[in-house]
Amino acid sequence: MPPHLGLIRLWRWQNKLMPWFSTNLGGMYTHDEGIPENDVEAFKWYRKAAQQGNAIAQSNLGFMYDNGEGVPGNDAEAVKWYKKAAE
Repeated sequence: MPPHLGLIRLWRWQNKLMPWFSTNLGGMYTHDEGIPENDVEAFKWYRKAAQQGNAIAQSNLGFMYDNGEGVPGNDAEAVKWYKKAAE
């Protein structure tokens, strides 16, 4: 296999796993699992995964906006992310 095909495959694989990784890292920050609890960091990682279409991260982002965790509460943003998660 030519080297550039390997890089293309690696890039595609990484893009598929990145939302999963970001969602799990957000969960680790949310639930104090191996790293100190930090809602601001959790929000950052959930947002990254949510923007890539991860429904779990979208729901978690909605929850954080709904409850003002890691970000000021915002009902409109909460509803927006809950709806995206449900699609």
